[in-house]
Parts: sequence; structure tokens; C-alpha cells
Amino acid sequence: MRRAGQQASARPRPSHSEQQYSFLLGSLIDAATLERADAEARRCGVGLHDILLAAGWISEADYAAAVAGRLGVPLVSW
Repeated sequence: MRRAGQQASARPRPSHSEQQYSFLLGSLIDAATLERADAEARRCGVGLHDILLAAGWISEADYAAAVAGRLGVPLVSW
């Protein structure tokens, strides 16, 4: 709810899930896909990454590389 004199924002504040997965934006997915996955994850009661992977929107290898990059650790693969 807005207070008197407060302007409405053009886009609602990102959800916690969207903030948590924002490191995927641009390189792997766009904002619309992230929002769609977030809505589906909430509906199904699963993690947002589960939806991204199950829907094939990102590959496991790309997701692992992005997480490693976000954490600043090397990617170890089999």
C-alpha cells in the first residue's frame, strides 16, 4: 500500500526468490522467464531452480557454472 505522496513503481518489488536467482538474468534467462518460473515454483511448492531445470529453460551444466561463478569458486564437473 502506498502512503500519501508516494509514487507507484512501474514494476513491483522482486520476490525473494527472484532476488536470489537474479544472477541468472541476462546470461541464461530473461526477467519474464524468471517471473514465470517463480510463479510456477510457488504454485507447485518447489524451488525456482527446479522449475528452470525441469522446463529445460536452463541446463544443469549452465546452472552449475552460474552458481559456481556467483560463489566465486571453480566449477568441478565429472
